[in-house]
Amino acid sequence: TLKTKFNRARQAQITTELTEIVSGAAALE
Repeated sequence: TLKTKFNRARQAQITTELTEIVSGAAALE
């Protein structure tokens, strides 16, 4: 369904943002 696709896209975006935040935090150490 469209809702499933939307949720999956949103989940992927959140995962990408979290990965960037973690990578950025690791780079600061």
